[in-house]
Amino acid sequence: MNFPADLKYTKDHEWIRVEGNVAYVGITDYAQGELGEIVFVDITTEGETVAKILNDSYNIAVRAGLHCAPLAHKSFGTQDTGTVRAVVSAFTTKNDVVYFANAVSRISKNNKQKKTI
Repeated sequence: MNFPADLKYTKDHEWIRVEGNVAYVGITDYAQGELGEIVFVDITTEGETVAKILNDSYNIAVRAGLHCAPLAHKSFGTQDTGTVRAVVSAFTTKNDVVYFANAVSRISKNNKQKKTI
C-alpha cells in the first residue's frame, strides 16, 4: 500500500495535504472502494446554505451538517459549518453525477463572486 509522506491521515481514511496556505483534502483508495457517497467541503459556505440552494434551485436532495466523522470535521475546520453529503446508489446515472458537479461548481463560483464584491 502506498502512503505518500506529504499526506496526513485520519483513522477514518481521510487525508489532508497542505501546500503553503492551500489545503487539499480527500479520501484513501480504500475508502473510495468502500463508500457509496459523495462528500464535499465548501469552506466558504455553510453546509445548510449549500443544501438549500441545491434543493431549491436544482431539485437535488442532499444531507447537510455534521456527519459521523467528528475528527474529520475538526481536521477540515468544518465543525461549525458542516459539510454536504450526496448519496450515490445503483440508480444514480453518470448524468446525475455531472448535473450535481455542475450545480456545485455554479454555487461555488457564485459564492466567490459575492465575496469579492
